Amino acid sequence: MSFRDTILRIYSGRCALCGYDGQLGRAALGLEAAHVRWHAAGGADEPNNAVALCALHHKALDRGAISLDDGRRVVVPQHLRGNALIDELILRYAGNALQPPQRGCEPPSLANIHWHRKEVFRPPARS
Repeated sequence: MSFRDTILRIYSGRCALCGYDGQLGRAALGLEAAHVRWHAAGGADEPNNAVALCALHHKALDRGAISLDDGRRVVVPQHLRGNALIDELILRYAGNALQPPQRGCEPPSLANIHWHRKEVFRPPARS
């Protein structure tokens, strides 16, 4: 089973942030396995370094528009702005916990989360 397939399976085929679960036939549509610590920065293809996210939230994670705190709750930078869709698609999740993977499966590790906040996230975070 591929890394992507494994991550989508353990997150029950839905975005761990917003719950999006689109499918085209039997194939996931717009759902991705997002590395917390980038593969290019030594991040492993392991469940403790990944989360299932829709394409929008994956891009937001990769660009530092969202990250996670030590409780695996979403943090958003103060300077993220845009129209009402930003409120609906990103800001409303600030402070929310990610949906966990299925019981018995590893969530993103704190070491990988710390790397992401230090290297990718664009502080300061909204309170």
